[in-house]
Amino acid sequence: MIWIWLLACTDDEPPDTPEIPGGRAASVGYAADDGTALWIAGGRTASGVTDDTLRLDLLTGELTLGPPAGEPLYRAAAAAGGPGGVVFGGTNGFDQETDHTWLWTPEAEVPWVAGATGAPARSWHASAWGEAQLWVHGGRRDDTDVLVHEDLWAYDPGADVWTETALPSGGPGDLYRHGMAWLDGDLWLFGGLDANGESTQALWRLDRGAGQWVQQELGLPAPGARASHRLLTVDDRLWLWGGDGDDDSVWTRGADDAAWTELPDSDGPLVREDPLIAPLPDGTGVVLFGGDLDGQGVVNDAWTWDAATQAWTELAPIR
Repeated sequence: MIWIWLLACTDDEPPDTPEIPGGRAASVGYAADDGTALWIAGGRTASGVTDDTLRLDLLTGELTLGPPAGEPLYRAAAAAGGPGGVVFGGTNGFDQETDHTWLWTPEAEVPWVAGATGAPARSWHASAWGEAQLWVHGGRRDDTDVLVHEDLWAYDPGADVWTETALPSGGPGDLYRHGMAWLDGDLWLFGGLDANGESTQALWRLDRGAGQWVQQELGLPAPGARASHRLLTVDDRLWLWGGDGDDDSVWTRGADDAAWTELPDSDGPLVREDPLIAPLPDGTGVVLFGGDLDGQGVVNDAWTWDAATQAWTELAPIR
């Protein structure tokens, strides 16, 4: 494996301080199995959509540049799975939605390998990892007409096969920019935009055993309607952050809870659009990188949230 520092120097001058890769929004990534690094790919930088990849050291905050992705990636979905990660969909450098699947193993001799196609092209879709598969729901495709999906697909990287799940009626319908997580053997969805562009605050559970959608009572307190938030499974609970410019709280909820728990924290990261947030592999927290911060544009700060302390910690400055 070779990670490359960007250097600016001449034959007659000593090397300058290494240039630190800039910020980006709507990138994809996942935490390494040993919890020491966050792998980052694609996103929108100040110069446009990119295919570069980064390694963020979670112990030192050091950010290094690695081999490029298989193509420019923006608003795609990714999860850790198998020996590496799985990436699906998003928009490319021509602002076109794709149906591409990539198996991404950063430390392999060939880091990016194309997988099978199956699910239709889309961006802004929700994704979750469960039963050794990448699950994808909804999303949006902009052709001559806007198409918002309501379908559910699963990709098995071991077999390199996509399978569509027949969904029962009465569920959440067409959604994009929503959140999805795998908890207690079921898929959970929250919020997002419907086909009319209206934000929602509905919480849905796909009961896999009964094969039906169940809308959960929100209870009080509860997060408001939002989109482009992040919904993950942390410490065997749903974990939600972002998507509402006025709400910097962390929200959590167990599978059997009647309401959400709000964990306000003004000392954490400022709310921003489209950050990369990935769960740590041991389930004890999350790591956040970048995003689009109102008034500053794309940024490259990094934070971790710990389930035991219920607090954010900023990594060593990476600017």
